[in-house]
Amino acid sequence: MPTCAIRPWVARSRGGVKVALSFETDGPTYFREANDQVLLMAQIETAQSIENIDAIAAVEGIDCLFVGPNDLAASYGLEYPGAWKDQTGAYGAAIDAVPAAAARAGKIPGILANSPAMANECIARGYTLVVAAATPRRCGKPRGGSAPKLRQAVNF
Repeated sequence: MPTCAIRPWVARSRGGVKVALSFETDGPTYFREANDQVLLMAQIETAQSIENIDAIAAVEGIDCLFVGPNDLAASYGLEYPGAWKDQTGAYGAAIDAVPAAAARAGKIPGILANSPAMANECIARGYTLVVAAATPRRCGKPRGGSAPKLRQAVNF
């Protein structure tokens, strides 16, 4: 994780003036407080990452275990979104393994959801960071776009 955090935790470049301009602060303040403002997410997208989920969750500095359900399905040889609809076997167990591992390690369980129904299902399964995916094509429709539906339908 050398490129994710600021010294002294790990070695990251301190050069440039963009940080002060981008974060509306001075350089010393940015470098003193940046790690408190960064959410470090480990992508959980393979069967191997599920096999090692507790070891990944134990890594110091990782805040969130974030599932990419499409790539995870592919790693099990399954087609998505069909795999989500029929969560039998290892894929369904993998989806449930992440919130459990996150809870054991004090991390945030996250996942990408492609519909309001999926977002609510993820919340019910223990995910607390649910990113509602809405493609620009779907959001751009004058009527029936998914973004307004997601905002209205997800129950927190």
